[in-house]
Amino acid sequence: MDFNITAGEEAVVFHVASLIQDGFSPTDDDLAGELGEEVRPLLQSLLGKG
Repeated sequence: MDFNITAGEEAVVFHVASLIQDGFSPTDDDLAGELGEEVRPLLQSLLGKG
């Protein structure tokens, strides 16, 4: 696993963690609708990093 993440990836991780703590289970489509399509490459990169 690659534990080096960019600042953008880190922001996405914290945002998703906050949503999960609030009881939500966001999909990539939910996040793209909320944060914009530019979140998709960040999600894909995080997925690839494990």
